[in-house]
Amino acid sequence: MPSYGDPAQLLCEWLAAFDWAGHGFEQPAAQRWLTEVPLDLQTATSMPCVVIERYGGADQYVGLDEPRLDIHLYAIAADPMQARSAALARSEDIRRVLRTRLVGRRLGPVGAPFVSRLATVSGPTIRPYDSLHRIRRAHASYALTLHQPI
Repeated sequence: MPSYGDPAQLLCEWLAAFDWAGHGFEQPAAQRWLTEVPLDLQTATSMPCVVIERYGGADQYVGLDEPRLDIHLYAIAADPMQARSAALARSEDIRRVLRTRLVGRRLGPVGAPFVSRLATVSGPTIRPYDSLHRIRRAHASYALTLHQPI
């Protein structure tokens, strides 16, 4: 039986290692890529921060996993509208990378699953989070098809 691994963690690692500058981006979409909201999220130096969580999906066939992943990007700025704009822009950067660079790639070293398909379930939108601390959250959701070597 194959070991599927945690697709949220694998995608965090892949995005953290992605060559953002080499693909025309001024900066990476986030400073941190995590699978849980960190306790120090309100610290400006930890922003922008991405949290990726699996919320479902199935494995109808051995070696084939079809996870659904939520990607939350948290941004902060002195002006809440700047934080909102930054959260949406960086979420769109992530979507562009996922849609144009992820399919056909392996999520880790030899033996890790490779991505054969990716669909946007819900594009980046602003979601409520913490207005008091000027934190804005953009959310997007994706469906992946992962093939695990057997």
